[in-house]
Amino acid sequence: MAVGSVLGYLARQTIAKKQIGSAEARLEKMTEEAKHEAKEMVIRAKDKAMQVLEEAKREQREENSRLLKWKTGSKDANRYWIQKRRN
Repeated sequence: MAVGSVLGYLARQTIAKKQIGSAEARLEKMTEEAKHEAKEMVIRAKDKAMQVLEEAKREQREENSRLLKWKTGSKDANRYWIQKRRN
């Protein structure tokens, strides 16, 4: 009976160690996946920031062009500014 108890105890220890190892492996995999997703999110955020910045620069160039036309007396630019003031 004592031998059976010792063998049962050792078997349970072995199973518990395997389960712990399996859980650790799953956690490691989840951690790696989370790190990968985080890197992808950072890349997407940087891309979006660049798009927003480029759009703002484009709008600024257009605005500067309109101002220059207005200063030089362009009729289209004058109409634009009059409409803009009304809105």
